[in-house]
Amino acid sequence: MGTTEVLNVDTETHKEIKMKDLDQYIGRKIKGFKFESGQLFYNKAMDQFLGKEGTIVEAVKGGDLKDQYCFRVNFDSVRANKWNYPAKQALKHLVDEKPVESEQDYDYVNPSHYKNQSKETYEMMIDIWGEEAFAKHCEMCAFKYRMRLGSKPDQPTERELEKIKWYEEKARDFG
Repeated sequence: MGTTEVLNVDTETHKEIKMKDLDQYIGRKIKGFKFESGQLFYNKAMDQFLGKEGTIVEAVKGGDLKDQYCFRVNFDSVRANKWNYPAKQALKHLVDEKPVESEQDYDYVNPSHYKNQSKETYEMMIDIWGEEAFAKHCEMCAFKYRMRLGSKPDQPTERELEKIKWYEEKARDFG
C-alpha cells in the first residue's frame, strides 16, 4: 500500500487514519450494511448481506471505486465474491474487538503485521526473489542495524541486537 494519504480523522482519538493503516483490519469480521453510496455504487444484491457477518480481505483505493478507500468483504455464504464497502463507514460496523497487544507482548523483531497473510512476508520474498537474494537482503539489514546500533532514539540496544540476530540467522538459513 505504502501511501500516506489521510482517509479520515478518528473522532475519539483525533488521530489521522491513513490508507496504510487500513491493512490492520484485514481478517476482521464486519456486519453487512447499507451504505451511503457517494462515489461507490451500492448494489441491490448486497441487501442479502445486511446484518450478516463477512471477513475483510483487502483494503483498496481506486479502480471502479474511483477515489474512495474501500474494504473488500467476503461473505461465507457466497463463495469467491468480494463486496466493496466504503472503509470510513465500514469501521463503524466491525463485529469483533481486536485484542490490543501490550507493549511487553509486542514482537518488535518479527511483528504480527508481517504475518497476517497466508505466508509470512519473508516467505513471500523468498518466493519472489529466491533464497540467495533473500539471504543477501538479510545480510544487508543486519549490517544496517549494526551500523546504527545505539543511535536510534527510544530504541533499546537489546532490541536492535535481537533484530541483528534474526537477520543473521535468516541469512545463514537461506545463504
